[in-house]
Amino acid sequence: MKRKHAVPTPPPQRGDNETQLRVRLPEPLHKDFLAICREQDQNASQVIRAYIREYVRKNA
Repeated sequence: MKRKHAVPTPPPQRGDNETQLRVRLPEPLHKDFLAICREQDQNASQVIRAYIREYVRKNA
């Protein structure tokens, strides 16, 4: 399998303007997602933040 390079994302801002988002997922989807994140040397938070940034950029 060809290894994809991780897209660099800015570090999360910490402090008063930080919030959390809880999402319910089927367990198999969650496990598959975490496995792919590990293969790409990223953590789940990095991937989700990048997705949200891109979604907001495209839809704002």
